[in-house]
Amino acid sequence: MIQIKVFANLRQAFGLKSGFTLDFNNHNKAITIREILDYYNVDIKKISIILVNGKPAGVDTIVKDGDVVAFFSPVAGG
Repeated sequence: MIQIKVFANLRQAFGLKSGFTLDFNNHNKAITIREILDYYNVDIKKISIILVNGKPAGVDTIVKDGDVVAFFSPVAGG
């Protein structure tokens, strides 16, 4: 499983009604951030920052079981 954290208005894009965390079943395969976004049908233009395990990442970054992916929208700041 890959843990996905989504913030601000991205929660709706990922289908979350409450909370900000999703568990994504990658079936023990390494996948890219782009594949996760495609699965949830989220346009990359809605994402301003991507972190994998707390470090900056891009859509072609490969993630695997146990990783934590965080997505921030441009309006997530205060």
